[in-house]
Amino acid sequence: MPLPIYTPAAQNPFDSESLARRELRRDRLFAHLTQEQQEFFIASALAIGREQAARFAGEEPDALAAALGVRVVELAGENVVAGASVFAEYDGGTRCITLYRAGIASLAAQFTPSLPTAEASRLARNLLLAHELFHHLEATCLPPGLLSVPLVEIPVCGGLWRVKRRVGRCREIAAHGFAGALCDNRRRASLPHRITQPCSL
Repeated sequence: MPLPIYTPAAQNPFDSESLARRELRRDRLFAHLTQEQQEFFIASALAIGREQAARFAGEEPDALAAALGVRVVELAGENVVAGASVFAEYDGGTRCITLYRAGIASLAAQFTPSLPTAEASRLARNLLLAHELFHHLEATCLPPGLLSVPLVEIPVCGGLWRVKRRVGRCREIAAHGFAGALCDNRRRASLPHRITQPCSL
């Protein structure tokens, strides 16, 4: 099965740290990063995502999308790009987020050992939607250069020259941090009502 774009730890869907490490390993510069640099990029990008999520603490992702003027559509089936399953995507030109039901189901299946099926499906959808909402914020609302992380020097032409490149996956790491924090903050905000009604994610 193609490696999904978004695969949280099954026991803790709000664990952005493990997601961030997987994401960074996909970056073309990963082999050139020291352990210290890896930790710096992960911590910095996650912090940006979590700080932005704190602005909308307790907000339902669908309500946030509506407030931001983002259209959300769901399509049946799956979207496979370059051998990888894409669970959701954001189109800045149309301000539209597309969620693929096959992707939602695949992600929800990872939560079902510890969550009822319906709740796992809601959580999967909210995490994917929140992830793409960060990309909308990044494109429209966030300060320019917020994710302009330091350049990394890498050798080229057998080490004859060294060039500077950016770690592109930091955008995805920040989006994971945003999604995990936004959905976890909303879950925590609902906890006092759990005695009388299920926590609605």
